[in-house]
Amino acid sequence: MQLVKYFNQFMKDTVNLNQSRINILDQKAITIDNFINNSDTFKANYKDLFSQGSYKHETIIKPPKSNKEFDADLLLELETFSEWESNPSEYINELYKIFKSSDRYKNIVIKNTRCVTLNYSGDFHIDIVPLVKRSGSYYIINKSDNVFEKTNPIEYTAWLMDKHRHSRYQLKKIIRLFKYMRDIKQTFTSKSILLNTMLASQVNTYDTDSDYSNLPTAFKTIINRLNDYLQTNYFMPHIYNPTMPEEDFMRNWTQDQYSNFRDKIKSLTEKTNEAYNEEDQKKSIKTWRKVFGDKFPDFERSAKLESVDENYTEEEEFPDNKFSNVSLDYNLKISCTVKGQAGFRDMLLQYVQVLFAQKKLEFNVDSTDVPEPYEIWWKVKNEGHAAKMAGQLRGSIFKGNKSHIEPTKFKGAHYVECYIVKDNICVAMDRIDVPIEIANKKYTPI
Repeated sequence: MQLVKYFNQFMKDTVNLNQSRINILDQKAITIDNFINNSDTFKANYKDLFSQGSYKHETIIKPPKSNKEFDADLLLELETFSEWESNPSEYINELYKIFKSSDRYKNIVIKNTRCVTLNYSGDFHIDIVPLVKRSGSYYIINKSDNVFEKTNPIEYTAWLMDKHRHSRYQLKKIIRLFKYMRDIKQTFTSKSILLNTMLASQVNTYDTDSDYSNLPTAFKTIINRLNDYLQTNYFMPHIYNPTMPEEDFMRNWTQDQYSNFRDKIKSLTEKTNEAYNEEDQKKSIKTWRKVFGDKFPDFERSAKLESVDENYTEEEEFPDNKFSNVSLDYNLKISCTVKGQAGFRDMLLQYVQVLFAQKKLEFNVDSTDVPEPYEIWWKVKNEGHAAKMAGQLRGSIFKGNKSHIEPTKFKGAHYVECYIVKDNICVAMDRIDVPIEIANKKYTPI
């Protein structure tokens, strides 16, 4: 059985990092950004500070009890210092110095090979990685070898997010589930970027909604494809960075580690298929617990989970049912402008810290490479108790144009999707999550 509600509860209660901890992390990052930007050493060369890795990809999970801290990566983009060109380790050394000279940070800063780490003991640590652009490419610094190392974090994130889009926005959750099995169950070992790449590589541009119709179905789709790939490769293959082919993510694995991973995925795939296809609910739950461990909801909790999903509505439509086919062969980028936010000028949603109700949101098609003529369709899905009580969960797909305006009525984690349709085939889509708050606490979607 698919047990969608069980999976959702498992993600909420066990796998996903608490939103309160993410909020604290966000505030720390803002403070660090201001500190570096105002420092005498870096303010003239400062360009940006932005999240990277699992923080950027939204794949951080609750850490195991034996190690309650989690980590987050920040990339510090700088203009090059000409005086450090022959001695790149100075990027790390000087960054360490400004934190060490600060009363706020002096007791929590650590100097590492490629970053400076701020250790908020008992909660999380933040790795700050200097990043510079030289001759059109990005580089980080290896302090130990005193060299620049080529990297491509922005392109890799774009590749991963494109795969996430083609997975009907299930990939991030699947990555979290695999990281849970790795970190909590300790079923296998793998660096996160290698694991992310292997999982994302199983997503195809020609996939249909039925491959990812819900989380258990998406998990089954990906783990079966991964297992098929691994079983055809007895000897450890190369897994190259999809946006920088000279980098092999397998370089730190041994054949024994690969073989263990291959065997574990085979076993997990067999259990997944058994649990998914089992028609008896109690037996299905028991087998899913063999996949994810005893934190997966058990049969005794079924009464609570079998209650009606508060976000379900018969009105909701999906593109694979609305149109004759879904083939996402083109690109689409939409944006959202917040209008009427008290005390602020109109601004893009991505720059708004807290979005309140009773405002207007203007969604716009910024760009698409779909050749004309085509049609533009929109979907607005409200979620949460307030929207349900008002009978406004919505979710229908309707024809529109390049601009669509919506009011912010209800607190909750809502989303808007846009589809480009050509000859009754959905050929491009994009999505924006819209977290709306009424009081002072921001509500962010899972």
